[in-house]
Amino acid sequence: MDCYHFLNFRLNKVSESLYYRGVEKKLPVKSIRLLAILLDKPGVTVDTSVLCKHLWPNHSADNDSLSRLVTETRKLLGRSVSGPDFVQTVGDRGYRFNPAIPVQSTIPAHAKADSFASKLLSYFQFSLNHQ
Repeated sequence: MDCYHFLNFRLNKVSESLYYRGVEKKLPVKSIRLLAILLDKPGVTVDTSVLCKHLWPNHSADNDSLSRLVTETRKLLGRSVSGPDFVQTVGDRGYRFNPAIPVQSTIPAHAKADSFASKLLSYFQFSLNHQ
């Protein structure tokens, strides 16, 4: 999905932007990418090595770099209404998006319109070819 909504936040993966109550929040791109990876599978633990590989594809990053990024991201997001962090540490294994926080994923309206138009065009092409 292209957009994720959680509490008063909206993360747009395509534009790599995060909004809080409709106002853009300035986060480093790596923080947004970290959130996007975790939001792809909310509540599922993502291994530290997988996160490092995706966030630093051309460099060898260690767990300390990831830990600093998670700490910085937590500070920039603040705490959820219920208190726990949005990004949770799961032992020495990795991180996950807090499963207690509801997440909705959506496709932007223009993508839905493009998809509808594409299906409509396919239908008419099929109809013309089978007359």
